[in-house]
Amino acid sequence: MKPSILSLAFVSAAVSAQTMPVKRTTSTQDLFSIGVEYASAAKSTTTNAGTFDSSGVTIDLRAAVARGFFLTAAFGDISHKDATLTGSTNDYSLGFGTNAPLGAGSIDLCYAFGKVDFNGTRYSQHTVKAGYTLPLGNGVEVGVALLEFVNDKAISANVTAPEVSVAYKFGQGLAAKLSFSTENTLFGFAGGSSTMAFGMRYGF
Repeated sequence: MKPSILSLAFVSAAVSAQTMPVKRTTSTQDLFSIGVEYASAAKSTTTNAGTFDSSGVTIDLRAAVARGFFLTAAFGDISHKDATLTGSTNDYSLGFGTNAPLGAGSIDLCYAFGKVDFNGTRYSQHTVKAGYTLPLGNGVEVGVALLEFVNDKAISANVTAPEVSVAYKFGQGLAAKLSFSTENTLFGFAGGSSTMAFGMRYGF
Protein backbone atom coordinates (compact mmCIF):
# COMPACT_ATOMS: atom_id res chain seq x y z
CA MET A 1 0.00 0.00 0.00
CA LYS A 2 11.21 3.52 -4.18
CA PRO A 3 18.29 9.36 -8.79
CA SER A 4 18.12 12.13 -6.05
CA ILE A 5 14.83 13.19 -4.46
CA LEU A 6 12.38 14.70 -6.95
CA SER A 7 11.87 18.44 -6.62
CA LEU A 8 8.71 19.60 -4.83
CA ALA A 9 8.79 23.00 -6.51
CA PHE A 10 6.30 21.92 -9.19
CA VAL A 11 3.94 20.57 -6.53
CA SER A 12 4.07 23.83 -4.58
CA ALA A 13 3.38 25.88 -7.68
CA ALA A 14 0.44 23.69 -8.65
CA VAL A 15 -1.01 23.86 -5.14
CA SER A 16 -0.78 27.66 -5.10
CA ALA A 17 -2.70 27.82 -8.35
CA GLN A 18 -5.62 25.75 -7.06
CA THR A 19 -7.88 28.35 -5.43
CA MET A 20 -11.28 27.18 -6.68
CA PRO A 21 -13.63 25.44 -4.19
CA VAL A 22 -14.32 21.74 -4.59
CA LYS A 23 -17.25 20.96 -6.87
CA ARG A 24 -18.70 17.61 -7.83
CA THR A 25 -17.75 16.65 -11.36
CA THR A 26 -18.39 13.59 -13.47
CA SER A 27 -15.63 11.86 -11.48
CA THR A 28 -16.84 11.34 -7.92
CA GLN A 29 -13.42 10.01 -6.98
CA ASP A 30 -12.16 13.62 -7.15
CA LEU A 31 -13.91 14.28 -3.81
CA PHE A 32 -13.10 11.30 -1.59
CA SER A 33 -11.92 7.73 -2.09
CA ILE A 34 -10.70 4.77 -0.09
CA GLY A 35 -8.33 2.12 -1.42
CA VAL A 36 -7.23 -1.33 -0.23
CA GLU A 37 -4.13 -2.96 -1.72
CA TYR A 38 -2.40 -6.30 -1.23
CA ALA A 39 1.27 -6.48 -2.26
CA SER A 40 3.95 -9.17 -2.20
CA ALA A 41 7.70 -8.77 -2.68
CA ALA A 42 10.24 -11.48 -3.42
CA LYS A 43 13.40 -11.87 -1.36
CA SER A 44 15.11 -8.59 -0.48
CA THR A 45 18.54 -7.97 0.99
CA THR A 46 18.25 -4.71 2.93
CA THR A 47 20.71 -2.57 4.89
CA ASN A 48 20.58 -3.54 8.59
CA ALA A 49 17.51 -5.68 7.99
CA GLY A 50 18.82 -8.96 6.59
CA THR A 51 17.25 -10.96 3.77
CA PHE A 52 13.50 -11.44 3.91
CA ASP A 53 10.23 -12.02 2.05
CA SER A 54 7.43 -9.54 2.66
CA SER A 55 3.73 -9.13 1.97
CA GLY A 56 1.00 -6.97 3.37
CA VAL A 57 -2.15 -4.89 3.10
CA THR A 58 -2.33 -1.11 2.87
CA ILE A 59 -5.41 1.05 3.37
CA ASP A 60 -5.25 4.59 2.06
CA LEU A 61 -7.63 7.55 2.00
CA ARG A 62 -7.66 10.47 -0.43
CA ALA A 63 -9.77 13.61 0.10
CA ALA A 64 -9.98 16.67 -2.15
CA VAL A 65 -9.64 20.04 -0.40
CA ALA A 66 -9.50 22.21 -3.55
CA ARG A 67 -9.84 21.53 -7.24
CA GLY A 68 -6.86 19.43 -8.28
CA PHE A 69 -5.40 19.31 -4.76
CA PHE A 70 -5.86 16.45 -2.26
CA LEU A 71 -4.70 15.13 1.10
CA THR A 72 -3.74 11.50 1.76
CA ALA A 73 -3.42 9.17 4.74
CA ALA A 74 -2.31 5.54 4.71
CA PHE A 75 -1.78 2.62 7.08
CA GLY A 76 0.04 -0.59 6.19
CA ASP A 77 0.21 -3.95 8.00
CA ILE A 78 3.16 -5.87 6.56
CA SER A 79 4.60 -9.25 7.49
CA HIS A 80 8.22 -10.22 6.80
CA LYS A 81 10.10 -13.49 7.21
CA ASP A 82 13.74 -14.47 6.98
CA ALA A 83 15.68 -17.59 7.98
CA THR A 84 15.41 -16.87 11.72
CA LEU A 85 12.71 -14.23 12.24
CA THR A 86 9.06 -13.73 11.39
CA GLY A 87 7.72 -10.31 12.24
CA SER A 88 4.97 -7.81 11.61
CA THR A 89 5.59 -4.24 10.56
CA ASN A 90 3.30 -1.23 10.59
CA ASP A 91 3.74 1.94 8.61
CA TYR A 92 1.82 5.18 8.69
CA SER A 93 1.94 8.20 6.41
CA LEU A 94 0.28 11.56 5.78
CA GLY A 95 0.71 13.57 2.62
CA PHE A 96 -0.66 15.78 -0.11
CA GLY A 97 -0.69 15.92 -3.88
CA THR A 98 -2.05 17.47 -7.03
CA ASN A 99 -3.41 16.12 -10.30
CA ALA A 100 -3.99 17.80 -13.64
CA PRO A 101 -4.81 16.84 -17.24
CA LEU A 102 -1.81 16.37 -19.49
CA GLY A 103 -2.31 15.45 -23.14
CA ALA A 104 -4.75 12.58 -23.45
CA GLY A 105 -4.21 11.54 -19.82
CA SER A 106 -3.46 13.04 -16.42
CA ILE A 107 -0.47 13.53 -14.13
CA ASP A 108 -0.31 13.00 -10.36
CA LEU A 109 2.38 14.48 -8.09
CA CYS A 110 2.35 13.35 -4.44
CA TYR A 111 4.43 13.73 -1.28
CA ALA A 112 4.06 11.81 1.99
CA PHE A 113 5.88 11.67 5.30
CA GLY A 114 5.64 8.46 7.28
CA LYS A 115 6.99 6.20 9.99
CA VAL A 116 8.04 2.59 9.45
CA ASP A 117 8.05 0.43 12.59
CA PHE A 118 10.52 -2.34 11.67
CA ASN A 119 11.36 -5.02 14.28
CA GLY A 120 10.44 -2.69 17.13
CA THR A 121 12.38 0.35 15.88
CA ARG A 122 10.61 3.27 14.21
CA TYR A 123 12.24 4.94 11.20
CA SER A 124 11.29 8.08 9.29
CA GLN A 125 10.58 7.97 5.57
CA HIS A 126 9.70 10.58 2.92
CA THR A 127 8.05 9.46 -0.32
CA VAL A 128 7.68 11.46 -3.54
CA LYS A 129 5.70 10.05 -6.47
CA ALA A 130 5.21 11.32 -10.02
CA GLY A 131 2.79 9.34 -12.19
CA TYR A 132 1.02 9.56 -15.54
CA THR A 133 -2.25 7.76 -16.36
CA LEU A 134 -3.62 7.24 -19.87
CA PRO A 135 -7.20 6.01 -20.55
CA LEU A 136 -7.44 3.44 -23.36
CA GLY A 137 -11.23 3.31 -23.49
CA ASN A 138 -13.89 0.92 -22.18
CA GLY A 139 -12.79 1.63 -18.61
CA VAL A 140 -9.17 0.50 -19.10
CA GLU A 141 -6.27 2.74 -18.03
CA VAL A 142 -2.51 2.25 -18.07
CA GLY A 143 -0.05 4.12 -15.90
CA VAL A 144 3.65 4.71 -15.31
CA ALA A 145 5.14 6.22 -12.16
CA LEU A 146 8.41 6.93 -10.42
CA LEU A 147 8.68 6.76 -6.63
CA GLU A 148 11.53 8.14 -4.56
CA PHE A 149 11.89 6.82 -0.98
CA VAL A 150 14.09 9.00 1.23
CA ASN A 151 14.99 6.81 4.19
CA ASP A 152 16.45 7.15 7.64
CA LYS A 153 20.09 6.28 6.99
CA ALA A 154 20.08 4.03 10.06
CA ILE A 155 18.02 1.48 8.16
CA SER A 156 18.55 2.02 4.43
CA ALA A 157 19.87 4.19 1.62
CA ASN A 158 17.37 6.04 -0.54
CA VAL A 159 15.52 4.11 -3.24
CA THR A 160 14.13 5.02 -6.67
CA ALA A 161 11.36 2.70 -7.86
CA PRO A 162 9.80 2.70 -11.35
CA GLU A 163 6.27 1.32 -11.52
CA VAL A 164 3.86 0.28 -14.28
CA SER A 165 0.17 -0.44 -13.81
CA VAL A 166 -3.10 -1.28 -15.51
CA ALA A 167 -6.50 -0.40 -14.07
CA TYR A 168 -10.14 -1.04 -14.87
CA LYS A 169 -13.05 1.20 -13.87
CA PHE A 170 -16.24 -0.75 -13.25
CA GLY A 171 -18.38 2.38 -12.89
CA GLN A 172 -20.20 3.79 -9.85
CA GLY A 173 -16.83 4.85 -8.38
CA LEU A 174 -15.30 1.35 -8.22
CA ALA A 175 -11.94 0.53 -9.84
CA ALA A 176 -9.33 -2.26 -9.73
CA LYS A 177 -5.59 -1.88 -10.32
CA LEU A 178 -2.66 -4.26 -10.89
CA SER A 179 0.87 -2.84 -10.59
CA PHE A 180 4.49 -3.99 -10.80
CA SER A 181 7.69 -2.37 -9.55
CA THR A 182 11.30 -3.49 -9.79
CA GLU A 183 11.85 -2.54 -6.11
CA ASN A 184 10.30 -3.47 -2.78
CA THR A 185 7.67 -0.74 -2.53
CA LEU A 186 6.21 -2.26 0.65
CA PHE A 187 9.16 -0.93 2.67
CA GLY A 188 10.98 1.32 0.24
CA PHE A 189 14.33 -0.02 1.49
CA ALA A 190 17.43 -0.41 -0.68
CA GLY A 191 18.33 -3.89 -1.94
CA GLY A 192 14.72 -4.82 -2.53
CA SER A 193 13.35 -7.21 -5.10
CA SER A 194 10.31 -6.75 -7.35
CA THR A 195 6.81 -6.10 -5.99
CA MET A 196 3.43 -7.15 -7.38
CA ALA A 197 0.35 -5.42 -6.04
CA PHE A 198 -3.42 -5.64 -6.56
CA GLY A 199 -5.84 -3.08 -5.21
CA MET A 200 -9.44 -1.90 -5.24
CA ARG A 201 -10.57 1.73 -4.86
CA TYR A 202 -14.02 3.18 -4.25
CA GLY A 203 -14.84 6.84 -4.72
CA PHE A 204 -17.65 8.75 -3.04
